Amino acid sequence: MLGVPLNVFSLYAGKKSADLASLVCNSLREKLGAAFQMSQSTWNAELLKNRKLRVLAAREAVQSDVVIMATPECDELPKEIRNWFELWRNRRRAAPSALVALLKREHAGTPHVLEKELQALAASAHMDFFCHSELDRTDAEERRIAKLDVVWPEFHDDFRLGVACQSEREAESEARP
Repeated sequence: MLGVPLNVFSLYAGKKSADLASLVCNSLREKLGAAFQMSQSTWNAELLKNRKLRVLAAREAVQSDVVIMATPECDELPKEIRNWFELWRNRRRAAPSALVALLKREHAGTPHVLEKELQALAASAHMDFFCHSELDRTDAEERRIAKLDVVWPEFHDDFRLGVACQSEREAESEARP
C-alpha cells in the first residue's frame, strides 16, 4: 500500500540555506516514514530571476502541501522571491498547507524582519506558518557539530547499555532473599 501523498516544495538562497533545507526535508521524510509518499521539488532562488522559471516554480508551489523557504534573515524578501510568491499566493486549496521558514542570522541581534514578512505572506495565502531561526555558524563550528553527531550514537549506545545493565542488577538484587 502506498502512503498518503505529500508534496514538498523547497526554495533556498545560498549553500548553507540549501544544506539546512535538505536536512529538514530528510528529517521530515525519516519521521513520516512509510505512512507518507513524499515528493520533493527543490529550487535555487537565483532561478526565480528568470520569468519563465519563476512561473514554473509558482505552479509547483501551488500544488505543494509544504513550502519550505530557507534563506538568510534580511531586511526584506528579494524582489524575485516576492514576485514568485505573488504568482501563487491566491491559490485555492481545500487541503491544509504550510509555509516553513528556515532563517539563518549572522548575529544574535539581527532583527526578525523577514520572519514577520513571511508570516504575513503565509496568512494571506491561507497557510499555516512555522519558523526556525538560527545563528549562522562558521565552518569550524559546523565541523565540530558534525564531529559531535558522529560521537553521539556511540554515547547513546553506551548510555542505553549502561541503563540496561543497571536494570538487570536491580532485578537480580530484588530476586535475592
